[in-house]
Amino acid sequence: MHRPGRVESRNVQTRLFRNRRRALGDHEPDLARHAVLADYRIEGDVGLPQIDEIYERLGYRKRLDDGLLVHVGGTIDDAIAYMSVWQNDSLSAASWRQKRQVIDEVLKRADPDPVVDRRSHSVHRLIVGADLSEFRAGLAVSDPECVGYVIDLPNADVKLYERVIARMDFPGQFPAGLLIHAVGQVEDVLRITSIWRHAGQSRRFLEDRLMPALVSVVRERGVFPEIRPVELKVHYLAVADALADA
Repeated sequence: MHRPGRVESRNVQTRLFRNRRRALGDHEPDLARHAVLADYRIEGDVGLPQIDEIYERLGYRKRLDDGLLVHVGGTIDDAIAYMSVWQNDSLSAASWRQKRQVIDEVLKRADPDPVVDRRSHSVHRLIVGADLSEFRAGLAVSDPECVGYVIDLPNADVKLYERVIARMDFPGQFPAGLLIHAVGQVEDVLRITSIWRHAGQSRRFLEDRLMPALVSVVRERGVFPEIRPVELKVHYLAVADALADA
Protein backbone atom coordinates (compact mmCIF):
# COMPACT_ATOMS: atom_id res chain seq x y z
CA MET A 1 0.00 0.00 0.00
CA HIS A 2 1.40 3.37 -1.07
CA ARG A 3 1.22 6.28 1.30
CA PRO A 4 0.52 9.78 -0.01
CA GLY A 5 3.49 11.95 -0.85
CA ARG A 6 3.99 15.65 -0.29
CA VAL A 7 3.80 18.49 -2.77
CA GLU A 8 7.26 19.66 -3.72
CA SER A 9 6.58 21.76 -6.80
CA ARG A 10 4.68 24.88 -7.76
CA ASN A 11 3.88 23.31 -11.14
CA VAL A 12 0.44 22.04 -10.13
CA GLN A 13 -0.66 20.58 -13.46
CA THR A 14 2.34 18.38 -14.22
CA ARG A 15 3.69 17.39 -10.81
CA LEU A 16 0.98 17.81 -8.22
CA PHE A 17 -0.32 14.27 -8.60
CA ARG A 18 3.02 12.49 -8.68
CA ASN A 19 1.50 9.59 -6.75
CA ARG A 20 -1.90 8.27 -7.76
CA ARG A 21 -3.03 8.16 -4.17
CA ARG A 22 -2.34 11.70 -3.05
CA ALA A 23 -3.02 13.67 0.14
CA LEU A 24 -2.80 17.44 -0.02
CA GLY A 25 -3.15 19.54 3.09
CA ASP A 26 -2.69 22.91 4.73
CA HIS A 27 0.92 22.01 5.52
CA GLU A 28 1.53 22.30 1.75
CA PRO A 29 1.04 26.03 1.21
CA ASP A 30 1.10 25.97 -2.62
CA LEU A 31 -2.14 24.03 -2.86
CA ALA A 32 -3.83 25.61 0.13
CA ARG A 33 -3.23 29.02 -1.41
CA HIS A 34 -4.38 28.18 -4.94
CA ALA A 35 -6.58 25.14 -5.58
CA VAL A 36 -10.33 25.58 -5.10
CA LEU A 37 -13.42 23.43 -5.03
CA ALA A 38 -16.54 24.92 -6.62
CA ASP A 39 -19.91 23.55 -5.47
CA TYR A 40 -23.11 24.16 -7.42
CA ARG A 41 -26.70 23.39 -6.43
CA ILE A 42 -29.51 23.99 -8.94
CA GLU A 43 -33.08 23.65 -7.70
CA GLY A 44 -36.29 23.71 -9.71
CA ASP A 45 -38.05 21.55 -12.27
CA VAL A 46 -34.73 20.26 -13.61
CA GLY A 47 -32.89 16.94 -13.56
CA LEU A 48 -30.81 14.46 -15.54
CA PRO A 49 -32.04 15.52 -19.02
CA GLN A 50 -30.74 19.02 -18.33
CA ILE A 51 -27.41 17.65 -17.08
CA ASP A 52 -27.01 15.65 -20.30
CA GLU A 53 -27.86 18.64 -22.50
CA ILE A 54 -25.48 20.93 -20.63
CA TYR A 55 -22.63 18.44 -20.99
CA GLU A 56 -23.39 17.92 -24.66
CA ARG A 57 -23.39 21.63 -25.44
CA LEU A 58 -20.25 22.29 -23.39
CA GLY A 59 -18.39 19.30 -24.81
CA TYR A 60 -17.63 17.85 -21.39
CA ARG A 61 -17.95 14.31 -22.68
CA LYS A 62 -14.92 14.92 -24.88
CA ARG A 63 -12.64 17.27 -22.96
CA LEU A 64 -12.15 19.27 -19.79
CA ASP A 65 -11.14 22.91 -19.58
CA ASP A 66 -7.55 23.81 -18.86
CA GLY A 67 -7.06 23.97 -15.12
CA LEU A 68 -10.05 21.76 -14.31
CA LEU A 69 -8.73 18.72 -12.45
CA VAL A 70 -11.90 16.80 -11.59
CA HIS A 71 -15.59 17.28 -12.26
CA VAL A 72 -18.56 15.43 -10.74
CA GLY A 73 -22.18 15.92 -11.76
CA GLY A 74 -25.32 14.34 -10.35
CA THR A 75 -28.27 14.93 -8.08
CA ILE A 76 -28.79 15.51 -4.36
CA ASP A 77 -32.43 14.93 -3.47
CA ASP A 78 -34.30 16.91 -6.16
CA ALA A 79 -31.45 19.29 -7.00
CA ILE A 80 -28.74 19.12 -9.65
CA ALA A 81 -25.31 19.12 -8.01
CA TYR A 82 -21.89 19.79 -9.50
CA MET A 83 -18.48 19.62 -7.86
CA SER A 84 -15.35 20.83 -9.63
CA VAL A 85 -11.76 21.05 -8.40
CA TRP A 86 -9.73 23.76 -10.14
CA GLN A 87 -6.09 24.73 -10.02
CA ASN A 88 -7.06 28.21 -8.85
CA ASP A 89 -10.07 30.43 -8.24
CA SER A 90 -9.51 32.71 -11.24
CA LEU A 91 -9.82 29.76 -13.65
CA SER A 92 -12.93 28.56 -11.85
CA ALA A 93 -14.59 31.99 -11.93
CA ALA A 94 -13.67 32.56 -15.58
CA SER A 95 -15.18 29.23 -16.59
CA TRP A 96 -18.42 30.06 -14.76
CA ARG A 97 -18.69 33.40 -16.57
CA GLN A 98 -18.12 31.76 -19.95
CA LYS A 99 -20.60 28.93 -19.43
CA ARG A 100 -23.32 30.66 -17.44
CA GLN A 101 -25.31 31.70 -20.51
CA VAL A 102 -25.47 28.16 -21.93
CA ILE A 103 -26.41 26.72 -18.54
CA ASP A 104 -29.13 29.33 -18.03
CA GLU A 105 -30.60 28.65 -21.49
CA VAL A 106 -30.86 24.92 -20.84
CA LEU A 107 -32.29 25.33 -17.34
CA LYS A 108 -34.86 27.97 -18.21
CA ARG A 109 -36.39 25.88 -20.97
CA ALA A 110 -37.30 23.39 -18.24
CA ASP A 111 -38.02 25.87 -15.44
CA PRO A 112 -38.37 29.64 -15.99
CA ASP A 113 -37.05 30.43 -12.51
CA PRO A 114 -34.40 27.93 -11.37
CA VAL A 115 -32.39 28.66 -8.22
CA VAL A 116 -28.63 28.45 -8.82
CA ASP A 117 -26.29 28.52 -5.81
CA ARG A 118 -22.54 28.55 -6.48
CA ARG A 119 -19.98 28.42 -3.69
CA SER A 120 -16.23 28.30 -4.04
CA HIS A 121 -13.77 27.45 -1.29
CA SER A 122 -10.12 26.56 -0.91
CA VAL A 123 -9.05 22.93 -0.81
CA HIS A 124 -7.57 21.87 2.50
CA ARG A 125 -7.05 18.26 1.48
CA LEU A 126 -7.55 16.32 -1.74
CA ILE A 127 -7.01 12.56 -1.89
CA VAL A 128 -7.45 10.43 -5.02
CA GLY A 129 -7.63 6.66 -5.38
CA ALA A 130 -6.01 4.38 -7.92
CA ASP A 131 -9.30 3.54 -9.67
CA LEU A 132 -9.77 7.16 -10.71
CA SER A 133 -7.89 6.45 -13.95
CA GLU A 134 -11.08 4.76 -15.25
CA PHE A 135 -12.72 8.16 -15.51
CA ARG A 136 -10.38 10.24 -17.64
CA ALA A 137 -12.27 12.94 -19.56
CA GLY A 138 -12.14 11.19 -22.94
CA LEU A 139 -13.82 8.05 -21.57
CA ALA A 140 -16.18 9.55 -19.02
CA VAL A 141 -19.72 8.20 -19.14
CA SER A 142 -22.66 7.97 -16.76
CA ASP A 143 -22.01 5.26 -14.19
CA PRO A 144 -24.95 4.36 -11.92
CA GLU A 145 -22.70 2.40 -9.54
CA CYS A 146 -20.75 5.48 -8.44
CA VAL A 147 -22.01 7.33 -5.41
CA GLY A 148 -20.92 10.33 -3.40
CA TYR A 149 -21.50 11.68 0.09
CA VAL A 150 -21.33 15.25 1.36
CA ILE A 151 -20.97 15.95 5.09
CA ASP A 152 -21.31 19.52 6.37
CA LEU A 153 -20.05 20.20 9.90
CA PRO A 154 -21.20 23.57 11.29
CA ASN A 155 -18.79 25.50 13.51
CA ALA A 156 -15.96 23.12 12.63
CA ASP A 157 -12.51 23.72 11.17
CA VAL A 158 -9.66 21.83 9.53
CA LYS A 159 -8.00 21.16 12.90
CA LEU A 160 -11.00 19.06 13.91
CA TYR A 161 -10.84 17.23 10.58
CA GLU A 162 -7.15 16.41 11.06
CA ARG A 163 -7.94 14.90 14.47
CA VAL A 164 -10.65 12.74 12.90
CA ILE A 165 -8.46 11.29 10.15
CA ALA A 166 -5.59 10.72 12.58
CA ARG A 167 -7.91 8.71 14.81
CA MET A 168 -8.93 6.36 11.98
CA ASP A 169 -5.49 6.27 10.30
CA PHE A 170 -6.65 7.79 7.05
CA PRO A 171 -5.34 7.86 4.38
CA GLY A 172 -2.75 5.41 5.75
CA GLN A 173 -5.37 2.65 5.80
CA PHE A 174 -6.82 3.49 2.42
CA PRO A 175 -10.36 2.16 1.83
CA ALA A 176 -11.14 0.12 -1.26
CA GLY A 177 -13.28 1.95 -3.80
CA LEU A 178 -12.56 5.54 -2.72
CA LEU A 179 -12.07 7.67 -5.83
CA ILE A 180 -12.00 11.24 -4.52
CA HIS A 181 -11.93 12.77 -1.03
CA ALA A 182 -12.01 16.57 -0.84
CA VAL A 183 -12.19 18.81 2.21
CA GLY A 184 -12.58 22.55 2.50
CA GLN A 185 -13.98 25.36 4.61
CA VAL A 186 -17.23 27.00 3.45
CA GLU A 187 -17.56 30.02 5.75
CA ASP A 188 -18.13 28.45 9.22
CA VAL A 189 -18.93 25.01 7.79
CA LEU A 190 -16.40 22.25 7.16
CA ARG A 191 -17.44 20.33 4.03
CA ILE A 192 -16.24 16.78 3.37
CA THR A 193 -17.02 15.34 -0.07
CA SER A 194 -16.20 11.75 -1.05
CA ILE A 195 -16.86 9.92 -4.33
CA TRP A 196 -16.89 6.13 -4.38
CA ARG A 197 -16.77 3.37 -7.00
CA HIS A 198 -19.59 1.41 -5.36
CA ALA A 199 -22.26 2.28 -2.79
CA GLY A 200 -21.47 -0.71 -0.57
CA GLN A 201 -17.85 0.36 -0.18
CA SER A 202 -18.90 3.86 0.86
CA ARG A 203 -21.42 2.60 3.42
CA ARG A 204 -18.85 0.33 5.08
CA PHE A 205 -16.37 3.19 5.37
CA LEU A 206 -18.98 5.60 6.71
CA GLU A 207 -20.45 3.18 9.23
CA ASP A 208 -17.27 1.43 10.38
CA ARG A 209 -14.65 4.19 10.31
CA LEU A 210 -15.62 7.76 9.47
CA MET A 211 -18.79 8.28 11.49
CA PRO A 212 -17.49 6.65 14.74
CA ALA A 213 -14.29 8.73 14.60
CA LEU A 214 -16.16 11.90 13.66
CA VAL A 215 -18.76 11.57 16.41
CA SER A 216 -16.07 10.76 18.98
CA VAL A 217 -13.93 13.80 18.15
CA VAL A 218 -16.89 16.19 17.94
CA ARG A 219 -18.27 15.08 21.31
CA GLU A 220 -14.88 15.56 22.96
CA ARG A 221 -15.38 19.24 22.22
CA GLY A 222 -18.62 19.21 24.17
CA VAL A 223 -20.92 19.72 21.18
CA PHE A 224 -23.44 17.28 19.76
CA PRO A 225 -24.45 18.43 16.27
CA GLU A 226 -26.55 16.30 13.97
CA ILE A 227 -24.16 14.67 11.49
CA ARG A 228 -26.05 13.54 8.41
CA PRO A 229 -24.20 12.44 5.28
CA VAL A 230 -26.10 13.59 2.19
CA GLU A 231 -26.02 11.19 -0.75
CA LEU A 232 -24.87 12.48 -4.13
CA LYS A 233 -26.11 10.27 -6.96
CA VAL A 234 -23.24 10.46 -9.42
CA HIS A 235 -24.30 10.79 -13.04
CA TYR A 236 -21.00 11.91 -14.51
CA LEU A 237 -17.38 11.81 -13.36
CA ALA A 238 -14.36 12.98 -15.31
CA VAL A 239 -10.75 13.76 -14.43
CA ALA A 240 -7.92 15.53 -16.18
CA ASP A 241 -5.20 13.35 -17.67
CA ALA A 242 -2.64 14.87 -15.28
CA LEU A 243 -4.66 13.45 -12.40
CA ALA A 244 -5.76 10.14 -13.96
CA ASP A 245 -2.27 9.20 -15.11
CA ALA A 246 -0.37 10.27 -11.99
